[in-house]
Amino acid sequence: MNVLLTNDDGYDAPGLRAARNALLRLGTVHVIAPHTERSACSHMITLRRPIKVELVSDSDTGPVYAV
Repeated sequence: MNVLLTNDDGYDAPGLRAARNALLRLGTVHVIAPHTERSACSHMITLRRPIKVELVSDSDTGPVYAV
């Protein structure tokens, strides 16, 4: 099974790490989260600046991307 996990606290947040570890028993966990904490930004629109995605780590448990 593939699981997509995201948050607004950043890809290295302790809560996201704990959720990822708990979900690993279900299958491959794909993490896509902001590079840094971005709370309360879920309704932002980006019109002129590109959204950059960086592969932070990749393992057999699933990739981690920072946006």
